[in-house]
Amino acid sequence: MTLTHWHRLAACLFAFAMQAEVFAWDEAVDGDLSSLNTAPTPIAFTTGVNVVKGTMGGDAGDGIPVDRDFFTFTLAPNQTVTSINVRVFGPGGASFYAIGPGTSINLSSAATHLSNALISGPGEILPTLAAGPYFDGTGLSNPIGPGTYTVWLQELSSVVTYDFTYTVVTSTNAVATRKVPAMPLAALLALALALAWVGGTAGSRNDRG
Repeated sequence: MTLTHWHRLAACLFAFAMQAEVFAWDEAVDGDLSSLNTAPTPIAFTTGVNVVKGTMGGDAGDGIPVDRDFFTFTLAPNQTVTSINVRVFGPGGASFYAIGPGTSINLSSAATHLSNALISGPGEILPTLAAGPYFDGTGLSNPIGPGTYTVWLQELSSVVTYDFTYTVVTSTNAVATRKVPAMPLAALLALALALAWVGGTAGSRNDRG
């Protein structure tokens, strides 16, 4: 492989790494997510890591209505969500997170949810949701299969800043049945740099020869 080929491969990997994470919704840029459970904000997820970030909640006793966040996303027949990772969450205690089927979610009956959980900090939450709802619920698969889903975020005692990532895998099969691990962004960048260094080393040797 020539020096040019090494550099092209490294550049392609670097570009892929930069595109692996997209901001599906950032309240600071895209506006506040819906506070209506019957009209959640539609968010378009793409293959890769989809970032959803914003603020929600309210200070207890301040007279300001609680800012609940609701959004919906749809997975195509060949798509699955293999990870729901909380990267930033706080301050506050245990905040409510729920996911249900369809384009709305019931506020009065958790039995209609697929799953729900209390979130207190960063970490992967899909296994927790799939293990069973904190309250009532019908159950959520891991990975999450094709369909339309609505997410509900709520905190009653403080204003919470959050940053979630939803990893979407698109399969060439009709339906993906198992989790496909994705190479971390840092690993892709490291590989691109390594290939560029190898290409440079090979070019230096050719020059000396």
